[in-house]
Amino acid sequence: MQQISARWVRQVLADRGITAPGLHQLEWYIADLDGNGVEALQKLLRSIQIGVESTLDLQAFLERVHAIVVPEQAGKGAETPSAAAPLPFARDRAKPAKTAQSASRPPVERLWVRDHGVHIYGGKAAMKVELDTLRSDVEEAVRYTVQVEMAGATAPRTYDWTKKIAFQFTRRELPLLAVRLLGYSAGPLRLTNHGPDHDKQIEIRDQGDSMFVVMKQGARTLALPVEPADVYQWLAIALVALQKNHPELDGTLLLEMVKRTGQIVATPRNEA
Repeated sequence: MQQISARWVRQVLADRGITAPGLHQLEWYIADLDGNGVEALQKLLRSIQIGVESTLDLQAFLERVHAIVVPEQAGKGAETPSAAAPLPFARDRAKPAKTAQSASRPPVERLWVRDHGVHIYGGKAAMKVELDTLRSDVEEAVRYTVQVEMAGATAPRTYDWTKKIAFQFTRRELPLLAVRLLGYSAGPLRLTNHGPDHDKQIEIRDQGDSMFVVMKQGARTLALPVEPADVYQWLAIALVALQKNHPELDGTLLLEMVKRTGQIVATPRNEA
């Protein structure tokens, strides 16, 4: 059976925005696998590549690897985290240095964030929607938001996540997302100038029986219709983010605030 390269494992994880364990830890983990273990790991890596991985399976794999203490690395702290290190979640590698409080978030909270996500599949593209924390957050309190990733199809039920377009809603844009998904505004939601090159944009249109999402980065365009059941899941994630940013508000008041925001968005501007 073909052996697995630790560097390839790290690359697969990095392509999906998942912080990889240390190279030496992976080498020791792989070297200890029997034939069934190698086959299981190959299956997990293939599912990660096409974006259909099980969160529980991925979590269990990372926890096992992180628990390995490589003898020649012990005490150096270069690559080997402690056995109690929390499970990294998507895009840790893209975030700036965390504040003292955000760095000390308990592992349960970090796992909870990563577990809140949904995959949506279409013939030409797939999309992942997940709860996330703001990259630009410099406050002591953690701020939550919604991250959307879209990848183009290369074959039936196969998507190239290495060339995905990722879009994270800002603090000011998050309520507008909820407004659009709840139907409190009539026109499309169009947000632009995202990314380091300011070349990313997203447009969400209400088509009555579905939401049509268009994501662009430079000259690339990906599009996907989102069916009602998936709109529900997306909306739930957006409302969870808003609620966690304002835990002092109950759900009824939060919805009233979103509705009022939608009324303002829908009101024509007075040009006088």
